[in-house]
Amino acid sequence: MFGTDQSASLEPQEFAQLISEVREMERAFGDGVKRVWPSEIPIKEKLRKI
Repeated sequence: MFGTDQSASLEPQEFAQLISEVREMERAFGDGVKRVWPSEIPIKEKLRKI
């Protein structure tokens, strides 16, 4: 079966991998809350004095 969207179609195993990779990216983005990490505190304090 051929159609205009055939190249964008996924087999079930490919779709499962796509979903897995999307979930991995969601974890990589985090919760959206900006934080100062402990390793950044000395730099933050130094730059704040300028």
